[in-house]
Amino acid sequence: MKVCIVDPYWFNATDRSSYLGARSVFLEKYADIIYFSDRNKFIKYAARFPRVVIRLISTKKIIFSSSLVNETCDVALWFNGPIYNRGFSFEEIKVPKAVALHDYNFYPDAISELLKSNRVDFLIGHGYHDKYCDFFRAYYSSFIGRVLPFYFGFNSNIYNIDASIERRRSIVGLGAIAPIAGRLFSDDLRAYGNFFNDRLFSHELRAWFRAYKLEIDCFESFFPEGGVYRDENINEKSLLQAYDFFVSDLGSLNFAPARTFQGIGSGSILIGENHRCYQDLGFDSTNSILVDDISISKIHTLISRADISELQRNSRLLAENFTFERCAEALHLSLVKALS
Repeated sequence: MKVCIVDPYWFNATDRSSYLGARSVFLEKYADIIYFSDRNKFIKYAARFPRVVIRLISTKKIIFSSSLVNETCDVALWFNGPIYNRGFSFEEIKVPKAVALHDYNFYPDAISELLKSNRVDFLIGHGYHDKYCDFFRAYYSSFIGRVLPFYFGFNSNIYNIDASIERRRSIVGLGAIAPIAGRLFSDDLRAYGNFFNDRLFSHELRAWFRAYKLEIDCFESFFPEGGVYRDENINEKSLLQAYDFFVSDLGSLNFAPARTFQGIGSGSILIGENHRCYQDLGFDSTNSILVDDISISKIHTLISRADISELQRNSRLLAENFTFERCAEALHLSLVKALS
């Protein structure tokens, strides 16, 4: 299977260190051909990242013609992010096309139409959006059954167990919490706000822990406060290495966020909702704490009785399935299966 990646301007020296770094690993290991649709943009990219481009030229076949894509490739992939503002156009490409959807809650009507008008065959998602996300099923119904999961995974060189840090037998709370009900949304998110207008927060499990932070003895909150949705100044890596447990929240769109994988990669144990999303990933009572009906007393009991060493050992074994390398391999296998 000859794999082509379209306009990978995101590929640079730092992308592999980002939460989307698995796409760089996929390009390096599985892409045969790189198609740049605009020579002038490519020249600017080469001027900005000369070493990266030299590396691409030396390891991949670089082409500038969509007809060559059609003649030489079996599938074309787009990893560039939100298609509504990235000059997205796949019309001239006739081979099967797969697009990484990213933030599909922005402008969903426009994105869905753009995908259909460009005759996109598959969507690459952060999980099985077509199985577990009601919003996706409402706005992207024509792609149900055509989603290829590409989990965030983690960079094992960054998120790992630091034996020099003494862990606390406690839960750490990290991540964004955005209000939904009663919020005035801008045009790009209005459909999302209307769809979830009876939901208080984007991440309700995080919001619950934040609300009861003073009453849960075994919990420390680093959630945003005072009307701020996200705190960018927190060293999440060190915190995930310093606590035995971390809160993972699937959010309104029901997919495992990047922190899910960064957390277990760092040796912390996941606490989350008892949901099929987690079960599909391999989480169970041997490697995590999955809760149906959460309460303060239940959290205290679960943490006090937990066999930390056994949970951490099994969690770390599970984490090996979600390194960037393994996630890239899984996507490649999914593509082979989808095209067979």
